Amino acid sequence: METTTKKKIFDLNTALGCKRLLAVLVAVMLVCSLFAQLLTTDGGRIKVENISIDARGAVLEGELFYPVGTTDEDKYPAVVIVPGAGVIYAQMRSFAQELAKRNYVVFNINAYGSGASETPVYNENDQGILEYNIFGTPMGCLDAVDFVRTLQFVDQENIGVMGHSQGSRRSGYAALMDCGYYTLNDILLTVLNEKLGVEISAADIEKNADDIAAERLDESGLNAYNILKEQETQNYNTMIRSACLVGSTAEYVNPTAVVTVAGHEVTRSCQVNLCIINGTFDYGYVGFNTSEDLKNAWYIAPEDEVVQGAYYSLNDAAGANEIIGTYRQDTAADNQALADAIRNRTLRTVLLTNETHSKEFFSNQTTAMVIDYFNQTLSADPARAVTDPGEMTFMWREAFNFVALLAMVAMLVPIVRLLAMTRKYQPCVSGRATIPAARNQKLGNILVVVGTILLNGAAIYFGNAQKAPFTFTASGFFPLMITCWAPIYFLEWLAIFGAVIALAYTLVTSSFASLKAFVKEMFTCGPKIILKDLGIAAVFVAAAYLMMSLTRYLFYQDFRLWMVMFSPLTADQWLIVARYALLILPFMFVTNLATNYLSDMTIGKKGPTLDVVITVALAVAGVWALCGITHIVDYSGMMPGKSVTSFLLTYGAVLFLPILTFVSRKAYQLTKTVWVGTFVNTILMAWMLVCMSGTNGSYVPQTWITNFLG
Repeated sequence: METTTKKKIFDLNTALGCKRLLAVLVAVMLVCSLFAQLLTTDGGRIKVENISIDARGAVLEGELFYPVGTTDEDKYPAVVIVPGAGVIYAQMRSFAQELAKRNYVVFNINAYGSGASETPVYNENDQGILEYNIFGTPMGCLDAVDFVRTLQFVDQENIGVMGHSQGSRRSGYAALMDCGYYTLNDILLTVLNEKLGVEISAADIEKNADDIAAERLDESGLNAYNILKEQETQNYNTMIRSACLVGSTAEYVNPTAVVTVAGHEVTRSCQVNLCIINGTFDYGYVGFNTSEDLKNAWYIAPEDEVVQGAYYSLNDAAGANEIIGTYRQDTAADNQALADAIRNRTLRTVLLTNETHSKEFFSNQTTAMVIDYFNQTLSADPARAVTDPGEMTFMWREAFNFVALLAMVAMLVPIVRLLAMTRKYQPCVSGRATIPAARNQKLGNILVVVGTILLNGAAIYFGNAQKAPFTFTASGFFPLMITCWAPIYFLEWLAIFGAVIALAYTLVTSSFASLKAFVKEMFTCGPKIILKDLGIAAVFVAAAYLMMSLTRYLFYQDFRLWMVMFSPLTADQWLIVARYALLILPFMFVTNLATNYLSDMTIGKKGPTLDVVITVALAVAGVWALCGITHIVDYSGMMPGKSVTSFLLTYGAVLFLPILTFVSRKAYQLTKTVWVGTFVNTILMAWMLVCMSGTNGSYVPQTWITNFLG
């Protein structure tokens, strides 16, 4: 009796049942977003604001985190966070959320050209319309630091920057531009020489400027020196104090440089405390932790080992270093040498986290490591050496965001059913019947199962390797970062291998008539019906965007998990979505055609729910198996220094594949056509790529559309 009642409540054959299901899904999205916001704000103790600044004729978008109840009399340490290539600030909320819970002000930004951040004609180091090098520019990080300096509740002497991967280049470059190579004593010696006329010899370079001033200046000169010293000291102390670079070789901020001090050439390190964190299985970067480049910059002898986790203090004058403590064992509260190194900006440390490159920003372990470093170098909690990774709550927030994402996708079912009940869209539902296989049905089923598992695994393997039958490059028409191509190449292989399996199945089972009829019917419905199917897809995407915008407005959350996400787009970005959708469409169509034909022929007689479950499970089995094998091999050390394959750019595709397959199969069950699922999946994938990838791989100017419509 209870089962019957439930079926009546959500009966998809009635408009009322569809509306009830839609209402439940809306409620799930709102409730999950509410809980996600409670976690983001630490139960309402952290304020999160969406901030847009404009320092140079282009909007820089970010999220500002700070404690509720903050006044201009408070002084909190601050950290500016920069995402890497192929992601936006949402992927860095793990660090932002957890730092903010520990009384940091955090400005988590989208670099110029990412998310809703625009690209200026010239950025901080004049990269832009005339010259553009994505690897050698702060991309808005330094502008963000300058904004943070305007906040009255920020401790101006304790500002740090951090970034992951490409974001580590951006934040490292910002630290280099802001801090430079001159020690405070170097600056004061130059003041004595250039402004007060004191001759400085080579022997004087390493002497204390105050002592030289006292010896060689008269009373009025000494008064002038003290005034200038106060100004220079304030400027020096308010430079970026600390940089934490994750997944990085720190190529800009780490090396020494030869500079001129009072007319004499000296070797100096960048005047910022520096921490480099690389994953044990981040094979593109982890080698830097023991590299000759690092040894040279830190004055470590070639025959000596780099001690992971050691606190090094550099002495440029002597060309030497001293190990003054150990990360997570010594603190600035009880180790004076460590406190002095932090004050003098000579601290260096390199750490290992047990992660791959893309997992570094989705890791309790790495997040706790970043917190512990900043606690010491920004004086936030210098007496605390270790933060327990179990204290992190951002994973729970991600889980709620993901449930909301799944509910958004599930809206497809009641929306399609409701539209199919209307007179306008009723013709979109086909009444086709499947022609059974002529022979060798069991053998054909085995072929489909084994072939799908193996070839889908091969598809992700080739996609990871950036190999595909049709390769593309970024251009004015396709302006996204190069990171977007790997998922598209994966889709290409899914289409090709899906077609191969379908043809092999027809050969084994003599089902040419069935395949021909299936494909033919997808086209003989006529362009009018296909356009109506596009209309159904557009209604669903509009509803999904509306719900995403509502949850964003109410709870400042989006629909996401790790490297799969949907967030608001500008008008110009929707035009980019349309371009990539045109590129994706044919591959998505072939994939959906093969998926639904094979599912119809092999499991079509099973119940619709079991049918969908089996179809999704088969689609992801090979992909997830390869991903699992790769991680087992990595963590077991079976192949030291290399992976079976790198999922660096395709973790999002791995997570998105079951969603694509569900949409494809469920839309087909509801309409008996592949077009609705093809259009929905195409738009969703293009939307996701534009959300994630950004356009800062090359100089992409602002357009009239963005400036007019936003």
